[in-house]
Amino acid sequence: TRYLLERGARRVAIAGGDSGRQRPHAPDTAPTAMAALRTQGWRAAHAEFGVDVDERLIMEDARYSAANAYAAVRAAIAGGASFDAVFAITDDIAFGVLAGLRSAGKRIPQDVAVVGFDNVSMSQFAVPSLTSIDPNRTWMADQVARALTRRMADPKAEPLHLVTPVELVVRDSTS
Repeated sequence: TRYLLERGARRVAIAGGDSGRQRPHAPDTAPTAMAALRTQGWRAAHAEFGVDVDERLIMEDARYSAANAYAAVRAAIAGGASFDAVFAITDDIAFGVLAGLRSAGKRIPQDVAVVGFDNVSMSQFAVPSLTSIDPNRTWMADQVARALTRRMADPKAEPLHLVTPVELVVRDSTS
């Protein structure tokens, strides 16, 4: 979101975000917690740039799949939502966003820039190729192995708090 705002976007939607509203039958799962955390980051970036958050740009229904994201983007556009960028909480959701925008006649990135999260291998092959946040899975796996080894050697060892170094991989969906 920060990257999109730095590039001049002022109406950044979040696909798969979490508005905090109670939703009937919504699973209380890790993806829901992830959506809440990424929505907090989306809100924080807006605050950092002094840009008001438009709650209508939280596309909760985009969560869980590219198909849901496609439908949510189409519904948002049909409902008159105006946005110049989308942060998708996963690359899978971003793929649906890209398809939904294209089917609605939007040009990417000229009309709407799109950023995903995960940097899955297909991101580089999407059309246009997807700008994505790489969560550094290799580093995470290495740290998990080290933490497990440490805990096995000393079961009373203090828990570790690690922050993964992430990287924004810029591709055609934003440039």
